[in-house]
Amino acid sequence: MLTRKRDNKLMTLQAMASSISHEIRQPLATIMMNSEAALLNLNRQSSDREQMQQVLLGDVISDCRRVSETLQSVLALFGALNENHEAINLNDLALEALQNFRTELNAADVRTLMRLESRLPLVLGHKGQLREVLANLIYNALEAMQPSGHVPRILEIRTVLDGEDAVALEVEDNGPGIDPVVLPKIFDAFVTTKPCGMGLGLAICQTIAEHHGGQISASVVEPQGTMFRIVLPSQRPGAPD
Repeated sequence: MLTRKRDNKLMTLQAMASSISHEIRQPLATIMMNSEAALLNLNRQSSDREQMQQVLLGDVISDCRRVSETLQSVLALFGALNENHEAINLNDLALEALQNFRTELNAADVRTLMRLESRLPLVLGHKGQLREVLANLIYNALEAMQPSGHVPRILEIRTVLDGEDAVALEVEDNGPGIDPVVLPKIFDAFVTTKPCGMGLGLAICQTIAEHHGGQISASVVEPQGTMFRIVLPSQRPGAPD
């Protein structure tokens, strides 16, 4: 009995460590890229040098905040911190996510489309965790579209009403799609379609969605592509926080 409890604790610690490593890898890579670009920009003799430095260093500061928030979110997910739920506008979250990925999207020549429901109710949740779900899905879409030679590469983010008491956030890409054999178990831990993937990102996304009383699903898009759909309960007007 004691051995089983010890093993469960070790598995939880391993999952937490793997989750943190997975979640902060992308913002750290962006910090490095923007820092290198800022250093190169210091040697440029152009009229827009100062403006470019401000933009690049602003991105570095923003990504540093993302790393800090990610650590807080993962610790909260594993019960190491008290959760801080608040009313969240998913439209704002989507716009913020695209802003954070601006450098990567431009570098990958990805065209972005936003279709946001103007009458979208708020949801009650942990903003950092929901931000990480969306960041995971955008990052996965970028990686999925990268090997393909077709253009344009298109990433579309939508928010829609889902009945009277729920809202949905959809992330769709026009990459090669997911193998139908893998699709039913795509949210299982340690299942990955990437050669060097850990198979934790989507499992964490599912955990977070379910922790918020919602669900996440994946489907193949015709003629090609993948759509991930997150459904979350909405906060009714006048309902207590």
